[in-house]
Amino acid sequence: MVLGPALDGGYYLIAIDAAAGPPPAELFTGVPMGSDQVLEETLRRAWRLGLRTGLLPPLRDLDRVEDLQAALDGGELASSPRSLEVVGGLLERRRSA
Repeated sequence: MVLGPALDGGYYLIAIDAAAGPPPAELFTGVPMGSDQVLEETLRRAWRLGLRTGLLPPLRDLDRVEDLQAALDGGELASSPRSLEVVGGLLERRRSA
């Protein structure tokens, strides 16, 4: 299992080898989603379940409009032209509404 840690304590990506079958329900059931403990709790559960884990570099999680604006303002989308275009369009439509 590979997780991309988000700066807010959650994760922006989770990947599990499909050859291993579906992830066990107890990996996610009851995890306090939306809290700053999501990554830590998911890793703890993975360890208890005997899953090998790896971590990607931490990035901002884009959950809210404010996150999109901060990523745009911080130049975090500069290397991804399509994401930059989509986020810019979403924010522009929001301002126009």
